[in-house]
Amino acid sequence: MARKQIFFAYESNHPDNRDAIKKAVEEYNKYQKTYHVKRWEDLSVNGRVIGKKILEAIDECEVFACDLTYLNHNVFFELGYAIARKKQLGIFVNTSVKNAKENYSDLKILKNIGYTSFCNSKDILAEFQKKSCTTKILIDDLIKNFDSISTIYDYFFINTPTHNQAALVLDDFFETSDLKYCTNKPSEIGYQPLNSYLTFIKQSRNVILHMVGSDKIDYTTVNAEYSLYAGISCGLDKKILLLAPGPYKAPIDYTDMLLEYFESNQCLDNLKFWIDQNINSDSSLELHDSKSSEDAFSNIQTKELSLLKLGIGVGVAEKDDMMAGCFVETNAYNNICNNKTGLIVVGRKGVGKTAIFLKLIEDVQEKNHIFNIVLKPDSTELLENVELARLYNNPRSKKALLKTVWKYIISVKIFFALCNRKETLKLSDPQIEEFDSLYNKYKKLENLNFYAMIRYIAEETKSNDLLNDPSVLEKINSKITPLSSICQSYFKDKKFQVINIFADNLDLGWELKNDLNLQADMILELLEYTASLNHFYNASVPVKIFLRKDIFNYLLSTAREADKLKLESYEIKWNDFPQELKHILEARFRYALEEENLNNIDVWKDYFKFTNKKDPFEVILEQIVKRPRDIIYFVSRLFESAINRNSLYVEDDDLIYANNEYLNFLYTNLISEYKVEYPEIDKILALLKETYKDIFFKSQEILFLKFKDTLQDGLCDLERTSKLIEKLFEDGYLYGVYKGEKIYRYERVVELSQHPILKFGFIRLGHKNKIGVVFNLKTNTD
Repeated sequence: MARKQIFFAYESNHPDNRDAIKKAVEEYNKYQKTYHVKRWEDLSVNGRVIGKKILEAIDECEVFACDLTYLNHNVFFELGYAIARKKQLGIFVNTSVKNAKENYSDLKILKNIGYTSFCNSKDILAEFQKKSCTTKILIDDLIKNFDSISTIYDYFFINTPTHNQAALVLDDFFETSDLKYCTNKPSEIGYQPLNSYLTFIKQSRNVILHMVGSDKIDYTTVNAEYSLYAGISCGLDKKILLLAPGPYKAPIDYTDMLLEYFESNQCLDNLKFWIDQNINSDSSLELHDSKSSEDAFSNIQTKELSLLKLGIGVGVAEKDDMMAGCFVETNAYNNICNNKTGLIVVGRKGVGKTAIFLKLIEDVQEKNHIFNIVLKPDSTELLENVELARLYNNPRSKKALLKTVWKYIISVKIFFALCNRKETLKLSDPQIEEFDSLYNKYKKLENLNFYAMIRYIAEETKSNDLLNDPSVLEKINSKITPLSSICQSYFKDKKFQVINIFADNLDLGWELKNDLNLQADMILELLEYTASLNHFYNASVPVKIFLRKDIFNYLLSTAREADKLKLESYEIKWNDFPQELKHILEARFRYALEEENLNNIDVWKDYFKFTNKKDPFEVILEQIVKRPRDIIYFVSRLFESAINRNSLYVEDDDLIYANNEYLNFLYTNLISEYKVEYPEIDKILALLKETYKDIFFKSQEILFLKFKDTLQDGLCDLERTSKLIEKLFEDGYLYGVYKGEKIYRYERVVELSQHPILKFGFIRLGHKNKIGVVFNLKTNTD
């Protein structure tokens, strides 16, 4: 009888591990009659190994063993393939190698996969002799009824976390396309576990991965993870595309799946070419067929289907095409909508700024006397091949340049708004003729946004000319005069004209690697320039700019008239209106279920069964920072857990799962939210982790003063340390406890901590799901 196969994958560039594996395999195969171990090197032909042969060997094996001491991308791809093919797994790590254990632990996707430590061949041999199959089938362990999960997406798009220019371009492409897709959003969604990726891949026809460049610091870890996803996709017979910035040496296993690019446009062209060659040309693939999705669920009972629909419906992104059907007119929306002058709309990440922005544009209907101008810069990468750095060192030149850029953009957009409606505006024949002549001249500027417009201006002249000859900028400025003049002449004799200017994404990609002062000046100059438009056009020109709170705080620190900016701002807050979060969820429930005519169903009663008998919404509200994105994320994880357990209800076990996932989500959000004001936030969190093991994941008591000292070591500034703690309180990450009472006001905690009869305060991080601190303030009499 033929022996069952064990396939062993490993990196060959480390002689010590390679030698140990080789000797262990040779010794094992001498005497074992049931199993036979085959190393990947045994597949070589004339010294070369063909990736296809490796995958065939994995298909034939019963057990897949691998060495993950080093984060080799080929090995991770093969591991992913083996997981998808439902092979039993045996993972080995040489823990005597520096950082090997830590590297394995840092890849949280592996937290469900145990490993065997080894230092030599005897350790490996002992494991094989003890039990040839070291783990049960992973997919069956993670997701019940995995094979019954149906295809509902055309694409699963996994973008690079480095947010390079190509990443922004790819995001824009998918968000503005008609493709039905799901995606990972590292900066917005946070970490997703392996079973989530398994589900998304299973639900998608095609998988597209955008790899990290080989010159980036996180190249090894991120691309090891992405190689695993690529392997899983391959094992599930999905069509796969990997995009990578060049120069990039593709691992042998997925050389044929990878397209290299050197510029963002080339990256997008590669994607479009691949879609055209592999998808559009496949006549058997019917995109966007909603009926096929329904047919796929035909054998599932109504309640199971509804639960799945709820899980999908709740989790859609705010920019998804479902947004319009889920929008709730909240107190914040009504306040912003009713403001008829100008407003800076401020909010933390996840409070729903973009949803309000999109809904506001939709609801403010254009008429003959109302024009809507939308400003959404397409990129925040500073210009390639255009050296303006010296110009920015001259405040006067910089201010004049930024004003010129905004004049170009807004004049062009107003001009084309008039051109597109010239038939209904009852223009005279001479006016129509003038508009038509200018239309052809300026057509190439119609879709340019901020940085693209700077590029255009730079191409019209030379950066050195702009620096050395102030009159050059005046000449460039004069080129837009015919456009602005014809617009001005149209509005001059009109009454009650309104030009609404809506601006979003001005802070897109706001990163410390860029010149934040330049970006701040860009926004401040827009505010200053638009203030003059009322007089210029003889019209009402209300401006609504949507900004993240941390960006707005940065603007306040650089603006000459910070108090005026504050007066012109409106902050979106949810703490005072928690029931509105419930309305948002219920709108998504109704939308997800209405095609089954179940929009009158009581989701809270019929799908939630917590043992404490409390209102499910109140239970959820206790776990989260009060923001739409947080509650949507948390509830989607509840449904995900229930679906994976093959349960018809969300129960206590799902709370545990959702809390753990939400903890990772909050950790990611904390970093991205605080990075602008506290560039050292990564260092601070690293110090906390170094000082207190598992501080963000397990409850533990720590002296408050020692905690504060740790923060101060990271910030090197007592005042900034106090402000950071105060901000963490304000944002809901920290709260205090005194005699069983929760205290959310930082001032009150400080007041209590300074009381003479108080002992040292203690803190506990990781309480329930919170990233944050619980201050237990005990008196001598407690």
